[in-house]
Amino acid sequence: DAALISLSVEVDAAARNGVFASEAAARDAYDDCVMARGPGGLPSKQPVAQARKLHDARGSALLLTAAPVVLGHPLVLRVSYLVATPQRGSVVRLHLPARGMDPRVAPLLLRVQAPTLELVAVGERPASSDGNPFDPWVAVDVQGRAREHSPLVRQLLRFDCGSARCMRAYVRAGPAEPNALDLVLAIDASPSMEGPARTRLLSAIAAVLSQAPKGSKVRALLFASQAVPLVREALAASAVPLQSFSAASYEAELGSATRFEAAWQLIESWGAWPAHGLHRSVVVIGDGGLTTGPARAFAAARRAGVEISVVNVSDRACTPALAAGVALTRGQVIEAGQQAELATHQQDSNALEERVASLFAPIAVTQLRVSDGRHALQLPSLRAGEELAYEAVVRGTPSLHVDGRAAISSTPAHELGVGLALRAAEQLWAPVTRVALAAIDERDLTRAGEGRPAAQPATKNVAANCDRRGPAERYSGQSSDAQALALATERASCAQPAKKPAPTASEAEDAASPGAGMPSSPLLSMLRQRILPIARGCFRRDRAGRPDYQVRAVFEFRLAEREVVSAEVTGKIAQELRECLLAAVDSLAVPRFSGSVVVRYPLVTEKEALPSEIELTPNAAERLDSVLHSQ
Repeated sequence: DAALISLSVEVDAAARNGVFASEAAARDAYDDCVMARGPGGLPSKQPVAQARKLHDARGSALLLTAAPVVLGHPLVLRVSYLVATPQRGSVVRLHLPARGMDPRVAPLLLRVQAPTLELVAVGERPASSDGNPFDPWVAVDVQGRAREHSPLVRQLLRFDCGSARCMRAYVRAGPAEPNALDLVLAIDASPSMEGPARTRLLSAIAAVLSQAPKGSKVRALLFASQAVPLVREALAASAVPLQSFSAASYEAELGSATRFEAAWQLIESWGAWPAHGLHRSVVVIGDGGLTTGPARAFAAARRAGVEISVVNVSDRACTPALAAGVALTRGQVIEAGQQAELATHQQDSNALEERVASLFAPIAVTQLRVSDGRHALQLPSLRAGEELAYEAVVRGTPSLHVDGRAAISSTPAHELGVGLALRAAEQLWAPVTRVALAAIDERDLTRAGEGRPAAQPATKNVAANCDRRGPAERYSGQSSDAQALALATERASCAQPAKKPAPTASEAEDAASPGAGMPSSPLLSMLRQRILPIARGCFRRDRAGRPDYQVRAVFEFRLAEREVVSAEVTGKIAQELRECLLAAVDSLAVPRFSGSVVVRYPLVTEKEALPSEIELTPNAAERLDSVLHSQ
């Protein structure tokens, strides 16, 4: 989320500063200036440059281009930018990626100023006042720890963001010693825990155990449609065997749904929590999924004073249903997929431990209320060693209240304000307001392109109105007709590619992604084999010998990622019958397919027909009596 602040380019004491423009306008204007003649047909004496953000398969970067590149005349570029460095687990981190293997790239000399941090490290070495040198092909991590007994920081900044006025509310809490807990680890073993999420489980469990406060008592269970205990007796965190998690999470067959009520039922069956006088907590470690249903388990946990939190190790966000249940118990959702991936491949386990440390940190701020001038918003409570930032467009007089105390509003320094404005603009109105810096004459940003003098036939492109030499003149033009400069990357091609014919129906079907959706035949077979036998048993028990019994219900459920994502039974039926029918989906063996499938399956039971009455004649009655008496 870096935001550019300033850009300057210099050659032989001739310098130019960057001006802000839209990304497209800055790119096109820079390209025009490189290819165009300067004033009077001669190249401009001042260089040009541009800086913009780049997102591709390799990640995010700042892309810098500048001209002219002339042998013996050093080209100096200076760029400043603002990037967020959130505090997690009392630690602040900044990752600077490698800049490539080109031997012409200058080495990095990194100096760090962080007066509010201690134990500042650059790479694997302590930060030096003279700077730490690094080769350009080496990625560098900078980190520091918040000082003990750091005061609570409250900031309310107002700044211009485009034509609007924005605000940024910021609160940071210093570290504090966590309290011991009665802790239960609930490990998700549902079918959707396949692939990366399951391989990251052990790293996440180890990180949670390593961060558990001293004196904590830990138990553990596996759950999906059902729940089974893993660690029944409370143990110290350091005494919990990790190998039991590794084997059980891969071998468990506990149904095709993710039901927290099954885990909560097992926790309640353990009886009263140990009488240690410790705060009680449950940490769910999984892929952030939940089969939607009644939230009675979360409500029961709240009544019991138990805090439910989630560590999501998948690459997708936690489902709204699970997040809502966690919020009901005043717990936390920790999105830790990226950190768990690094820890699993033994690249960096510290980031994951810092991410989950907030699970156990005491609450530093109970009430956080922010207002943009019209609407007030209650923010989540803040844990020790963590920070919280909120940005919005101001519609009046903004305010920030931390545990009832108001923060003083102020205007940030110029460079900080510019960076915040650009970050806010991109976050609030992206992607419309993608901004870049162009170190060119401002008049070149709005000047329309004129044609050049008639070119020689040998150099003229056959395409009409196409000349790769660019427009005739620009105030910042770098080329001349005698010696033209080349762009680092060709801007466009004059030749239009041939249009491909529209694909036929068979070609379009072949091009479709394999495995999308599920064929109806195996789906219907699965329903007949898995749902109907259980449904018949439910209806038979509900009928209880009543011949006039007749009900109609409709199963509605969604299948995705090898499990039941949501399930519901509609119809005027008793609650016991509804719960019995819902339990039928837990036994589904959902095959692997992409996308999701929504199933609506009607279930009907009819009244039993009364038996027909047959009048017995005297002869038939005598013969029947003889048969009965003979038996």
